[in-house]
Amino acid sequence: MNRKILFTFCGSLLFAALCGCIAQTNEPVETVTIDPDIEMIDIDTETDGFTYYDLDVQEEIQSQIDAFKSETHTMEDPLLIFDPYGTNTTSLYIWFEEEEASVLSYTIQCEGYEDFSRTLYSGSEDNISTAHEHQLIGLVPGETNTITLSAANSNGTLLEQVEFTVEAPQLSSGYPTQIEKSTENDAELTDGLYMTFGLNYSYDGYSFLIDNDGTVRGELPLDGDMIENVMFYNDTMFYSVNLSKAVRVDRLGKVIAVYEFPEYELHHDYALNDDGEIIALATEYAKESVEDIIISIDLESGDVDKIIDFDEVMGDYKALTQPYSADSLWGSQDWDWLHFNSIHLVNEDEMILSSRETSTIMKFDDIYDDITIDYFIGPENVWADTAYSQYLLTKDGNFTNSAGQHNVVYETDDSLEEGQYYLYFYNNNFWSYESRIESISGSEGNSTSFQDDGNSISYYTRYLVDENECTYQLVDSLSVPYSSIVSSVQWYGDELIVNSGMRTEFYVYDTDGELLASYAYNDADESIFLGYRIYKYSFTDFWFA
Repeated sequence: MNRKILFTFCGSLLFAALCGCIAQTNEPVETVTIDPDIEMIDIDTETDGFTYYDLDVQEEIQSQIDAFKSETHTMEDPLLIFDPYGTNTTSLYIWFEEEEASVLSYTIQCEGYEDFSRTLYSGSEDNISTAHEHQLIGLVPGETNTITLSAANSNGTLLEQVEFTVEAPQLSSGYPTQIEKSTENDAELTDGLYMTFGLNYSYDGYSFLIDNDGTVRGELPLDGDMIENVMFYNDTMFYSVNLSKAVRVDRLGKVIAVYEFPEYELHHDYALNDDGEIIALATEYAKESVEDIIISIDLESGDVDKIIDFDEVMGDYKALTQPYSADSLWGSQDWDWLHFNSIHLVNEDEMILSSRETSTIMKFDDIYDDITIDYFIGPENVWADTAYSQYLLTKDGNFTNSAGQHNVVYETDDSLEEGQYYLYFYNNNFWSYESRIESISGSEGNSTSFQDDGNSISYYTRYLVDENECTYQLVDSLSVPYSSIVSSVQWYGDELIVNSGMRTEFYVYDTDGELLASYAYNDADESIFLGYRIYKYSFTDFWFA
């Protein structure tokens, strides 16, 4: 497998450079052992309907933090509070001021676990400040953690270093602190944290941050349902906390905006456009059919609008479909005629959607004003004898059509001509097409087995799309453990992260397709049905420098 585009994660390089500078230029500085108090936020969480995802609750919490901050706090006597805002249960809020500006870094040590080290992001352009207010990520849940804080000046000279010990909270979800990791070789994985999306059953109200060793380094409690994705906007992180509510949380963990849309239900994915709007796949409760509209959420005004109803875009095709039958594989009688499961915005007004039900990748233009269909990539027999066959791109080569694909990602390359680009995705290779009135079969090679039958295979798949020639060709493919539904793929630098969601396992491959490591994220005591996606983030310019 050949990877043509390489990414450099500047945050990791900056951290390495800073550490190297400290090691090479500073005189020895004594590490001062301190025993700081940990303050508590006094708030009634037992009230019916209580949620941290409420701005009034957040302001009450903030008033208490501000009172603590009115006292003098230095690096040797910092203000410390476990998860004051209720958005990351094992995080530690820290605040102090010093006369000399510095860059702050920290290392967490815990017996039996690898050290966790990061340089903290201050929010300023040069990342140097006299006031330090941060959310420390990475404590090992339920264990004794020793934290070493290091302050350095802009030249990397170490100014001060303190060490203290805390007993970290247990995970409130009951999720295991360590998930099973298998390593295939001694390759060092790129720094970052894996983030879970859509763990089902016992854990659908949580998202977890997991390091390269499989240790849980963070737990984000939600508001009753699974998180679908995250978007970073103006030093905040946007994510859904239940099907009809989303929030923005700043780098300290404070909820600064809440977005509610009771007429709609988010599902599976959303993206951020250049105008500060979230463009989200959704269901409108007032409609008979599901998962066939797109809404926008203005992150500044909070306005929520329906911008696309696919009844109006593809009504002729919808007329060929029907709700699922009572004995449907999906366990419902939804009218799920498209089942969009991923969205990717391109340029200013174009988008690429993945339709699981039709096993088709769809591109649309002019999505904010007068939406038009650009092209489809999918099985010819699905669109034959319909008004939409004209939109099919021509397959260039002999390969099996994808089936039930997820997580389609658009990718450009400077070596390509204008009008050419790549699309890569998790090809579940699972054919299930129950919404059509007439029966239509999948391609030879597609599996029809919902459960892993030991013979079925899914794929990481990468197409080269040429809009000039109206063609697509297979340029990269990797066999991966089978998952009939859900699942994700992500290029993170030179690492390919593959989540086979039905197996509740994710894998890390190199650019040659060699397996570097695998992780089993199911609970040993209770089987999780699935995990929707796993992405890896550096969290550079958010929590870390």
